[in-house]
Amino acid sequence: MTPNPQAEIESYYTTVVVSIGRNRGDQPMHDTEWAIFRSLVSDDVVHHAGQVFFAGEGRGYGEWGTEDAFTLVGGATDRGARANLEHDLGLLAKSFGQEAIAVTYGNAQFVGPAT
Repeated sequence: MTPNPQAEIESYYTTVVVSIGRNRGDQPMHDTEWAIFRSLVSDDVVHHAGQVFFAGEGRGYGEWGTEDAFTLVGGATDRGARANLEHDLGLLAKSFGQEAIAVTYGNAQFVGPAT
């Protein structure tokens, strides 16, 4: 089989973005519970994706209004690891009373300086 360097590059730069919100229904989690939830989601991303490139907090906006939000960007691995990540995040969603946890996969594009 002939090696495919482009495929190796593309798989190396595949990322996963995971976003969670603080509210359970229309009420925010208590500070301690929110900290534990963020920590467990981070642990899952590290366990299944290998590393976290970025983690940050902000405000989430939607039809429900606004809430505190937390987003992680990590390296995505093979489809088996992705399925395991999604399974574990589903367990956390259930445990913390979440309607869903957002997960996005994509290939990073690196844009150099304009000439």
